[in-house]
Amino acid sequence: MKYTMIFCVMLCTLALFGQEQRADRMQKIESTRIAYITNTLELTPKESEQFWPIYNGYTNALKDMRKQIRGDRQSRDGSSLAGLNDQEAAKLIDDYLVNEQKKVDLKADLMRDLSGKLSNQKIIKLFFAEEQFKREMLSKIKESMDNRRVERRKGQGNER
Repeated sequence: MKYTMIFCVMLCTLALFGQEQRADRMQKIESTRIAYITNTLELTPKESEQFWPIYNGYTNALKDMRKQIRGDRQSRDGSSLAGLNDQEAAKLIDDYLVNEQKKVDLKADLMRDLSGKLSNQKIIKLFFAEEQFKREMLSKIKESMDNRRVERRKGQGNER
């Protein structure tokens, strides 16, 4: 019983440590994204003051929508796509299109809200900057994973 309790405490500690590391990584990515967008758009202090509350509202709405979509997918009782009948598949297609339209509507709202606060050139630059930032982050993640794989292989080679 005593060892079970110690094991549970250790497991909880490791889980919390992992969550803290994830939160730190997410905060670091968010800070990098803010700096990247600010630099790419060359925002003045006044523009920045007007831009970030609007943009943060947009990104929060997008995150909430993604959470809802993820929740809807997970609530499907784990049945595979192969087991869908035609009516269920049609519903999934409709749901997908509704969600895509919501994303377009959010982006349109963002453009309207930013209009007059930023130039049209900066608004267009924003969408390119978002995509470029995603590409760069994915590239860094891939590179990091590749490096870990190489390090693991080196470690396995030394053990033999």
